Amino acid sequence: MTESGSGSPQVVSARGRDQRHRRSDTLRVWLLWSVLAAPLAVAAVALRQEHWYPLLDQAVTEMRIRDVWSGDPPLLGLYGRLGPPGREASHPGPLSFLALWPLYQLFGATAWAMQAATACLHAAAIAAALWIAHRRGGTTLAIGFAAALAVLARYYGAFTLTDPWNPYMPVLWWFVFLLAIWSVWCGDLPMLPVAALAGSLCAQTHVSYVGLIFGLGGLAMAAAAIAATRGPPGRRRSSLLLRWSVLAVVVGGLAWAPPLLEEATNRPGNLARLQTYFSDPPDAPIGGDAGLDLLLHHLNPWTLASDRLTPSNLVDPGSPLPGVSMLLTWTVAVGLALRRRSEALLRLHIVVATALVLALVSMSRVFGPLWNYLFLWSRGVLALMLVATVWTFGARVGDRVKATTVSRWTTGARVGLAGVGALATVAFVTDAATVESSRPDLSVIMGKLVPATIEALREAPVPESGGDGDYLVIWRDPTHLGTQGWALLNELERHGFHVGAEEQYSATVRRHRVMQPEDATAVIVLGTGVEVDILRNQAGMEEIAFADPRSPAARAEYERLRSLSKSELRAGPEPELADLLDTNPWAVRFHPAASTGVIAAVERMDELGVPTAIFLAPPEALGPS
Repeated sequence: MTESGSGSPQVVSARGRDQRHRRSDTLRVWLLWSVLAAPLAVAAVALRQEHWYPLLDQAVTEMRIRDVWSGDPPLLGLYGRLGPPGREASHPGPLSFLALWPLYQLFGATAWAMQAATACLHAAAIAAALWIAHRRGGTTLAIGFAAALAVLARYYGAFTLTDPWNPYMPVLWWFVFLLAIWSVWCGDLPMLPVAALAGSLCAQTHVSYVGLIFGLGGLAMAAAAIAATRGPPGRRRSSLLLRWSVLAVVVGGLAWAPPLLEEATNRPGNLARLQTYFSDPPDAPIGGDAGLDLLLHHLNPWTLASDRLTPSNLVDPGSPLPGVSMLLTWTVAVGLALRRRSEALLRLHIVVATALVLALVSMSRVFGPLWNYLFLWSRGVLALMLVATVWTFGARVGDRVKATTVSRWTTGARVGLAGVGALATVAFVTDAATVESSRPDLSVIMGKLVPATIEALREAPVPESGGDGDYLVIWRDPTHLGTQGWALLNELERHGFHVGAEEQYSATVRRHRVMQPEDATAVIVLGTGVEVDILRNQAGMEEIAFADPRSPAARAEYERLRSLSKSELRAGPEPELADLLDTNPWAVRFHPAASTGVIAAVERMDELGVPTAIFLAPPEALGPS
């Protein structure tokens, strides 16, 4: 007679098989992750070969990361042009700085360390997405989502996934958030804290995610309540919901504690300023019709396969037909899923549908220039839409094959998905091997200016300054709007100098970096373009560093383009733009009266570059404040 107890050979053998199967599945998921994360490692190695000087937002980001373990930890996200000058709001919270800080320190607290930490942040998002997919559908579904992630990562590119700019950092965590919401909708309540963390990271880092996160977060809470009423027999259903909901609230509460503290200690607080700005925008929103066109543009599936992200460009909607086709195909898939009655698949479509509605509302409310970086999240929605559609049609075909061929069909599907992922990953690796940091041309100039400036400060040409002085860093930069000024401030702080910025930049640098002229030992002034000669002729200014990236031929070309553009602008309907060409060329570039020829000239002049110099002077050289 065979034993049937829990210690019987049959039961022990079954347990062993289950454990081996779980270990095998886990290894497959880790293998998928290692393949998808490999291009990020390649990119980090490629970036290590150059000395990068972070500029503008990236420089400010590094200063915020350094603030994390200091007496003035950041309470808000990166500053934004979100309000009237002098009263701008910042992005909601500092979670991205907190997330980057440990790895930034581990990698050496350098500019490259910030890039490497950013790559690791995205690699962690890939791991989280694969983990959730495996929880929902085992190895096959993990392979399917791995293919989607590979295509998505190739589209974003190595530059986007290593550059620590705040619009870039949430892009893959947004995809994790979507998967976590779907998982909660499927009754996986432990994913509530995951959704809270991923959603908080997205919403705090860039304000474009706020409405989407809270809209889908409401869906998650509704799904959790429904799932609790259908909990496993023999357990208190409300207890399960309470446990994971409380943990999600704790995670969310900890994540949002810094911005809420700032809100409670300032009148008005940053969140109030954001609410005022978006409820009464300076320009009219584009509206429903334009919002729908914008959404259809971002639902074009061919862009994921054929294009690469150019986030600094304005959106060029083009034909809506590919987006319409994608939407119709997905609608057919929803109908098939309804007939098939697969709960997991139906709930994935519900998440996609909710995201599409929120996307339409969000895009309809946009105002001002339609920059690509405002809609980076849309590609994550498209990727999830493609997964849901392909899964639905694949399941439909699988339902029709004979039982004896199901295994072969599943294997074929896995191989096909793996092939898609492999092709995308190879393309991503190729891109990663040649990736460059943002604005390498300006970084090279800083590479000439910064060492010379540090050497001059240590030699102390200004009485009583020396390396221990208090330096007010200012810039006169009509060409790049302060881009290199922020880099200089960041680099001098990195090298141990006590530096500060002007009062007008308090929201950007934070109050503890603001320095008044009367409190400074000396003033460091960075000038570009026409400002270099102006500063040279100003009393008290001593030039300590200079760089001009242009060859004699490039200088001649620059002057020719400048002269031709000024002549055309003076003859045009707004002749005052001619003088603006030297003092604010980008205002000319985006002015409606600028011809295509002038626009091309401004862009070419930017490529050629301008002279840049750094001056040291006593505070009184600035004149009355």
